[in-house]
Amino acid sequence: ALGSTGHTVMKVNQGFWQIETAGWSVDQSEDCITLCPADADAALQLSCARKRAADVSQDELLQFASTHLSKHAVQPVSAAFGDFRGYGAEFVDGDSSWRQWWLAAGRTHLFITFNTHIDHQALHKEVVDWILSSLTALDG
Repeated sequence: ALGSTGHTVMKVNQGFWQIETAGWSVDQSEDCITLCPADADAALQLSCARKRAADVSQDELLQFASTHLSKHAVQPVSAAFGDFRGYGAEFVDGDSSWRQWWLAAGRTHLFITFNTHIDHQALHKEVVDWILSSLTALDG
């Protein structure tokens, strides 16, 4: 497990959700968290929205994903990480490799992006998957 690599395993708690950081640097703003590895120019960004009443539906997530991805000619695929599920996709834009997800648990909707140079696109794939697998929904 990556938690045993000597990294300090730290959780970032955002009120409605939390995530492990795998020792990556953390930059928190009001509407976004950015995690960055030390060894490459890459960023994992997570932003959160909350629905007022009903839960976020998988149909809504598919609509968000399809609309966003249409300009990249990519189809979203089902994705699940920790307590969250929804849709994701991977694509290349110029010399950047992108992975994006639209995930929800209850009324919490997360939009997540990971981008890096195409030369490094495989470098952090497993770590990003591990970080996202630690996603935990918190009651709120």
